[in-house]
Amino acid sequence: MAEWAKKRDQKWENKLLPLGYPRMDRLYEDLHDANLISKDWESVIKDKKVIYFTAYAVELFTYCLPYCEDDRCVLIWRPHPYDFDSPRSRERIREWGSRKNVLIDTNKSYSMAFRYSDALVTTYSSSVLVNYLFTDKPILILDKGYLDKHKNQVDYQEEAWYKASYIANDEKAANDFIDMIIAGKDERKVETMPYRQYMQRGFDGKVCERIASFIEDNLK
Repeated sequence: MAEWAKKRDQKWENKLLPLGYPRMDRLYEDLHDANLISKDWESVIKDKKVIYFTAYAVELFTYCLPYCEDDRCVLIWRPHPYDFDSPRSRERIREWGSRKNVLIDTNKSYSMAFRYSDALVTTYSSSVLVNYLFTDKPILILDKGYLDKHKNQVDYQEEAWYKASYIANDEKAANDFIDMIIAGKDERKVETMPYRQYMQRGFDGKVCERIASFIEDNLK
């Protein structure tokens, strides 16, 4: 983000330091923790591919249901915190959680889902997709024509996180992505790797250490 801001406004040149994202230290630890397991999830997930879904609209992942019903796929859905604000939304979450091979992720952290999933399906507006890049697993963005409707906004197609992901604007593209994951493939891995590596810089579990050292060095 420091480099992103500097490129767009020179006033940030000497005001932002690319020391890393402190929150990612916890994710780094979790992804390297062999004890981070869920026996409840494992009993459902065994021998199946797992799709993690974080988009706010339930309708967007209905194309995954036939895969779940045929025992080829497990869907982990993380509702948005706002989805728990109304009785209607809570009932919807309960109903979808009762479906075959659908798990509702209500953990405080998404680290568990990051570990167990084989891929992420999300939308351009979810910050989870940027963090999921650190797993080296495929990401599908359900774009839904956003860029055509917001021409005055930032062109996300030029951002590294966008280029590191698969894109779908229709059901066929979404199904093709799920078929690829079930087949154990990542067909654009080589193509997307440079953008993923660009986003991963500083992901080493030492961000907080770097920040503390910087402050200590400048207070001497």
